Amino acid sequence: MMQSPVSTNLKVVVLGLGYPSITKELARHFRVVGIDFSRNQIELARKNVHEGEFHRMDMTKMTFPPESFDGVFSFLAIIHVPREQKAGLFAKVHEILKPGGILLIAIGCDDWISTPDDD
Repeated sequence: MMQSPVSTNLKVVVLGLGYPSITKELARHFRVVGIDFSRNQIELARKNVHEGEFHRMDMTKMTFPPESFDGVFSFLAIIHVPREQKAGLFAKVHEILKPGGILLIAIGCDDWISTPDDD
């Protein structure tokens, strides 16, 4: 088995948990905190990724202290955020990311707004 080239002491927040296989792989290498506003996605994450810590919350209203994370990851979840809220979201991401931290996101090219009721 190949050893991870990164430290599991690094803490990463996953914004949106719609891809549990990605979250599970991240948890093999990092301390993972995942957030999603979908109750179903939180339940799936807790069931499939035992190493993670998961919270039901709107990513635009994150309440993490400044410089809490070594990395921020999001895969096609930010498309659910209304366009007028994206600048505020990225300001919050900048705030919770440690200096020299890594941001890895895939945002898509279209808007697809959904609500917690879309569970």
